Amino acid sequence: MKVKAAITETDGNFYLTVLATTPFIGWGSGKTVEEAVQSFYRDRRIRQGEFEINGKLADVPPRSEQERVFELYLYQGQENYLGEVQPFERQAFEILGAFPGAKAERTQDIIQIELGEYGNETGVIIVLAHDLLEVRFPDIEWIGSHSPLSISKTWRRLEGEQVQTIHLLNFIHEAQAERRKTFQQCKYCNQLNPPGWMYQSDVCDSCAEKHLGVVH
Repeated sequence: MKVKAAITETDGNFYLTVLATTPFIGWGSGKTVEEAVQSFYRDRRIRQGEFEINGKLADVPPRSEQERVFELYLYQGQENYLGEVQPFERQAFEILGAFPGAKAERTQDIIQIELGEYGNETGVIIVLAHDLLEVRFPDIEWIGSHSPLSISKTWRRLEGEQVQTIHLLNFIHEAQAERRKTFQQCKYCNQLNPPGWMYQSDVCDSCAEKHLGVVH
């Protein structure tokens, strides 16, 4: 099963604590995110009957800007050990270490990391897999006047050798800079908004209702 964990930065170390489990089943620590995750899997000898998940796991956001959220795999009936870290997992740990507030979800072969939401100027989505790195921008589609649908659109996709040679953090910073360029400023409230929240290039939806009498 998967459980969400918070990785908290404290005095230069990262302490990993599982959220929403009863009873508390331990923590891992290290000088990097990767070490903290490995420590958790190595030291938590979790066997069948030693723990229960208390109800549905909540999608708990980071409790402070210094925390990251990551999904762990817990297997009842056997020891937990991360084993050999795959290159795309190491990239994920590097991203989590560099960006407080990051939220990561994963399947066995894919990790998706969110850095900020749709309304965040530097909000991007990173998809990692074996020999694959894709950066996507969060977006919305309006399926009704009051019904936005959350989607994402590919900004750039790298495969094969490109993934191994790219300077990962520089690549993400470049994506965030491009994301910021898509935002537009409202002439009434002076707020920067993504295009989906703009009535026209210089008027946001809220100010269009307030100042122009537009009814959505």
